[in-house]
Amino acid sequence: MTVPSQHYANLSEDTYKNHAVGRRAPGHEELVPVGNETYAILEHVDNKATGYQGTIYRRESTGEIVVAHRGTEGKIDDILTDASMVRSRHNPQADDALALTKHALDYAKDYGNRTGHQPEVTMTGHSLGGALAQISAHHYDLKGETFNSYGAASLSYRIPEGGNTMVNHVMASDPVSAASPHFGQVRIYAKPDEISTLGHAGYSNSRANFLIPDSPVLAAGTSLGAHKLDNFLKEGSVLSDPSARTLAETNKRMINEYRTDLDQIRAGITVISRSGRGLGQDAIDAIRGPLAPGEPAKRDAREHGNDHTSLRIDQPGHVGNTLFQDAQRGVHAQDARAGRTPDQQSAQLSGSLASEMHAVGGQRIDAVMMSPDAARTFAVQGRVDDPAQLRVSVETVAAMNTPLEQSSQRVADNAARQSVALEQQQTQTQQQQQGARALG
Repeated sequence: MTVPSQHYANLSEDTYKNHAVGRRAPGHEELVPVGNETYAILEHVDNKATGYQGTIYRRESTGEIVVAHRGTEGKIDDILTDASMVRSRHNPQADDALALTKHALDYAKDYGNRTGHQPEVTMTGHSLGGALAQISAHHYDLKGETFNSYGAASLSYRIPEGGNTMVNHVMASDPVSAASPHFGQVRIYAKPDEISTLGHAGYSNSRANFLIPDSPVLAAGTSLGAHKLDNFLKEGSVLSDPSARTLAETNKRMINEYRTDLDQIRAGITVISRSGRGLGQDAIDAIRGPLAPGEPAKRDAREHGNDHTSLRIDQPGHVGNTLFQDAQRGVHAQDARAGRTPDQQSAQLSGSLASEMHAVGGQRIDAVMMSPDAARTFAVQGRVDDPAQLRVSVETVAAMNTPLEQSSQRVADNAARQSVALEQQQTQTQQQQQGARALG
């Protein structure tokens, strides 16, 4: 992992911007300056249903790929997600984050096939986005860095605490990062006003600090500024201030006591909020223990199989899901132009377009159009005015009534045939090379 910590912080900030939704066609990526380098936006996701937003970036100097998951903005969806993590140990945006991370891994694989060098994929995010980064990193065994993240080790995904996979940068008095244990190592930074705040709330570095009454809620309530990503940005970034780490180390006793108090308060709220069934599941998870990094992805592969036949095309993990999402964005745009509310028929039209594009070897859908009489719907890979574009079409009414299961199976079957053909081609090539060496 060679991406600098400051770059991760800047990308965590950039993903808060409202980038255009969708994948970028090659050569049409927006460029984001970070320090003396440039990152290209490969894809941006905004799921209105769950509130999830995230961006895939490519570091132009090395090809490395970074997935930045957007954090809490104070919107109702974010507030409900934060509350859900405390009460039910569940993150409603996790599936979206895992799906975008899978897209990033696909980008890296495609880049490797073209260049002979597959770039590393890493995670980042602030606050809620940091929790999603930890969840995704554990699921796929990836590395990354987060900023004032809510720790994912208390959630229901059997994520272990600690390790060196992730680096989690936190401010000493930040209440969000203190409320839950983290996947990866925790690096604490402190500013003088934070130490003063903790001191006024009764925290001390004295060995007899247990005799001094303290108020974690008071400290947390007056430390909301410590949660801001601004602490890690621009000239005032603690990442470039060695004294911030030194001050945290000097006041380690009082900081650890404060963070432990908040973790215990969060744990108590979780227990009180959980149903009997939820507590039973928690007990089972405790007995089973955490999963090793990467094990969830391996388990999914074993359960679903490489051809993804048990998934539908509109579900993350299906081999055609990326094409489906591209098609769905285009179909929804057509719905909006016609004053029509997207529905199941819109999804089925999207599935049909995705299966047609997959059948001809297409990798993405950049535009969806309809004939003047709307009798046929077209999906295009490339620019609409490019003679080299790849175009497919379906009969609109028939496609709108084609079940998603049918489109899903068609794509899965085609992917299986392609996989067999590729294996046969590779075997034939190896045999030819071995024969040539034997003759030589």
